[in-house]
Amino acid sequence: MPSNSLSLPQTLSRDTNFHPASLSDVECTRLPEIRQDWYERGITERNCGLFSASLYPIRDWLRQQASECLGSNMKADSVTLSLLVDDAILLAFEASADWAPVPPSLDWIADFIPQAIHEFEFDHVAA
Repeated sequence: MPSNSLSLPQTLSRDTNFHPASLSDVECTRLPEIRQDWYERGITERNCGLFSASLYPIRDWLRQQASECLGSNMKADSVTLSLLVDDAILLAFEASADWAPVPPSLDWIADFIPQAIHEFEFDHVAA
């Protein structure tokens, strides 16, 4: 493993009672809308690229949720937060096969952040 690899400290302390802030809690004027057509096509066509691209406008909000999930003892850099968001989006997409015909709210995607952090830690500690 190269010495410049990215990893989280082994003494990571995070809030295990993480509940993402609802998108409805965010001022609607500040939060851009997703590309709904790409979002729906990504789900119906099982196209992860479209699904992920549709969420680009809310990635900053998702990064903020990841930062809050990590807790005050761990301040991750922007690259780590982006990787965690990418992982959470991928996990949500993989679970989308189980969705009802109407996709769940976008808040549901943020619910995958703790799992993404856990898998990120495991992958980097095991390596």
